Amino acid sequence: MTPNPQALSDNLAIEVRDLKFSYPDGRIALAGVSFKIYPAESVVLMGANGAGKSTLLLCLVGILKGNGTIRLQGVEVNPDNVFSIRSQTGFVFQNPEHQLFSPSVLEDVIFGPLNLGLSREEALKRADKTLGELNMTDFKPRAPHHLSQGEKKKVALATALVMGPGILLLDEPTAGLDPRSSTQLIDVLFRLKDEGKTMLVATHDMHLAEEIADRIIVLGENKTVVRDGLPREILSDTAFLARNNLIHEHSHFHELRRHGHPHSHLHHEDDHTHPHL
Repeated sequence: MTPNPQALSDNLAIEVRDLKFSYPDGRIALAGVSFKIYPAESVVLMGANGAGKSTLLLCLVGILKGNGTIRLQGVEVNPDNVFSIRSQTGFVFQNPEHQLFSPSVLEDVIFGPLNLGLSREEALKRADKTLGELNMTDFKPRAPHHLSQGEKKKVALATALVMGPGILLLDEPTAGLDPRSSTQLIDVLFRLKDEGKTMLVATHDMHLAEEIADRIIVLGENKTVVRDGLPREILSDTAFLARNNLIHEHSHFHELRRHGHPHSHLHHEDDHTHPHL
């Protein structure tokens, strides 16, 4: 359940105020984004391709530097404290290849704790616990580049969780996964939500949003927040979803399950079929 904003007004997990970012070629990626996320909230960030979702996540951990204010757990993100911020914020890239580089899964998972100054013994204990929670204990000696895409994404998630982050940021965690791998990963994220982990998840996956979101924030093609609200309200508003290029204009939801009408309009009033997508 979404925490009471009144009770938590002085205890924000994430605060973004008027964040702007442009790439060197002048292309605007973010045009004044503002929102707040409270501890233990699971928030899904949606938007069409190019709306700025990935750019926003990269700004949150200081990989990209925009104009505006970002605070994570009350601390303003700036070049002087970016290492501290990243050590307390778990980040999972859309492409797991960007964070898996060691010869074995175990070495990838203990890399972060070792760089925090933990002893190898303590780092190994953390890795055992984290991989066990993800049902990946047997993966420790395996080479990451030999894993399936779904397995790589789970290992990338493990490299973030092993740090014990206060906030977890994920960029398109189910993108490119087959149905079984996607379901398994959603199950893991649902458990983290149930445990009270603060999460901001960028995704196009309506099913993922339905399963884990306390709130949905939508970035529009104007590169700003165009809606911030409850999943049921946003996911059932098909005109809004279509207008923001999140679903095909012929799609709709039944009890937050996506369905689609046939594309023929010749006898549309007589066609009551709704094939499940």
